[in-house]
Amino acid sequence: MRGVPEYWGGEVPFVKIEDISRSGGQITRTEEHITEEGLGSSSAWVVPQNSVLLTMYASIGETAVSKVPLATNQAIAAIVPDRTRIGEDFLYFALKYFGKRLVSYNIQTTQKNVNKGIVERFPIP
Repeated sequence: MRGVPEYWGGEVPFVKIEDISRSGGQITRTEEHITEEGLGSSSAWVVPQNSVLLTMYASIGETAVSKVPLATNQAIAAIVPDRTRIGEDFLYFALKYFGKRLVSYNIQTTQKNVNKGIVERFPIP
């Protein structure tokens, strides 16, 4: 995707780990944007507003809440809370507090990462 210029500079906000790390907890805009063609031709997907974003590669456990719909890729888990059970703000703060423990679940490869299954089974008190 990076090598195709036509996929970049569009209207779809594309969140990266760096955006989450610098966000202060809420993503209202992103540094990069992709085109609809880029979205359709890649493994990226759009997550709804008020999803809780959790980094799974490199900087494991960084969190933020999407305040706008945005696209992401496999480096970031997007959790859409069931509001009848948990709100996005509570989930954000719980992951902010406990999420650094995810590093202990690291699947060591060339860079530290966790996968979707690990995130799904991660206990939140």
